[in-house]
Amino acid sequence: MKTPRRTPLTFEPGEKVVFLGIDEAAVRVHVELAEIPSSCALEGDDRSLCAQVRDTAVGEKLKALSCFFPGDAVTVQALVGALEPLGFSCELRQDFLEENRLIRLRFQKMQSIIISMDSRKMENPDLDIRYTLPDRIEEWSQGAVQDNGYDYVDEDGHILAVWLKTEDAEGWWPKIVELLKTERFEENDLSQSVQVLVSEKPNAELADCRQVWPE
Repeated sequence: MKTPRRTPLTFEPGEKVVFLGIDEAAVRVHVELAEIPSSCALEGDDRSLCAQVRDTAVGEKLKALSCFFPGDAVTVQALVGALEPLGFSCELRQDFLEENRLIRLRFQKMQSIIISMDSRKMENPDLDIRYTLPDRIEEWSQGAVQDNGYDYVDEDGHILAVWLKTEDAEGWWPKIVELLKTERFEENDLSQSVQVLVSEKPNAELADCRQVWPE
C-alpha cells in the first residue's frame, strides 16, 4: 500500500493552533506538523465552533492562529466571517485532499498604516491616487502591505486618507516613506506633503494612530 505524502507545516512563534471537530493525531496522519507553540481542540456544530474560535481569539488576545478542520466541520466563509470583524485577515489557506478533506486557515491580526494627503499641498491633486497609491504599495511589498480603503477626514473634503493593513506597521512604514521619496504618484512627490500614521489596531481610527512622518 502506498504511503501518502505528508506535507510539512510550520508555525510562527506565538501562533495558536485550533483543531475544530478533529484532534491533532488525526491531522498528523495527513500532514507533518512542526512543534506547535500552543493548541486546543474544540467540538460543536458550525455555528458553535465559529463562536468558540472567536471567543478564544478575544479571550487570549491572540495575534495569529491556525484553524485545522475537516471540510464538513465548519465552512471557510463562516470562520472568516467570525474573525474578520475582530481585525483578522485570512492570510493563508491550505487544502489537503486525502481520504478526508482537511483544511488549514491561518489568521493574522492586522495593523494599520494611514497615509494622509492634503490636496492643497499637492502638485496634482488627482483623485485616482486613492487607487494607484495603495495598488502600487501592495505590488511593491509583494502583498505584505494591502489596501484597506480610503476616506475624507476633514469637513471640507481637502484631506484624503488611505488606509493600509499589514502584520508589521512599525517595520513597513519607513520602507513606504522611502518609496514615496523615490517614486512619483500622479505627478506628486508625496514625501513632501503627506502625513504617515501607524497603529497596532486593525481598521484604526485616526485618533488611535501615532504620526511617524514627518518626524
